[in-house]
Amino acid sequence: MTRAPRYTAFIQAHTKKSAELQTAIAAIPADRQKDPEVQRLLQQKMQAAREELRGALTVYIEQHPSSYFSLLAVSNLVFLKADAGKVEGLYATVSPGLRATGQGKKTAKEIEMLRATSVGATARSFTQPDTSGTPVSLSGFKGKYVLLDFGPAGACRAGSKAPTW
Repeated sequence: MTRAPRYTAFIQAHTKKSAELQTAIAAIPADRQKDPEVQRLLQQKMQAAREELRGALTVYIEQHPSSYFSLLAVSNLVFLKADAGKVEGLYATVSPGLRATGQGKKTAKEIEMLRATSVGATARSFTQPDTSGTPVSLSGFKGKYVLLDFGPAGACRAGSKAPTW
């Protein structure tokens, strides 16, 4: 089977690029890494690398719909937070036999979770106590903008407040 070596070579090429980017970031002195302009440039480079990888995974899936590695590539797109609609469309091009495997079913569940947590998706309702212990339900804020902070308790110093935008 020749598809596996092609996929392995493909992944190695992108892994190498990612490693080179990580090495470049590590070489930047810590005080310079805190510079907003340096952070912006690094984020741009990382975003470009992710977009390139998403594009290459998409091409691989389209060219090899019967390859098990295409199923893994779809799963990688979920991990990379690609557009849920596009990922679903690519998953649909993977052969039905592969979608019926355990990995295929797992990938389908990952796609469902991606869709459920995508920007603009309706959040599942839940109830949690507020800072005074009163139960508060997310559904009580329907139609309003809500900022949810699931950070660890005690992450902010006492008396500090969440940032405002």
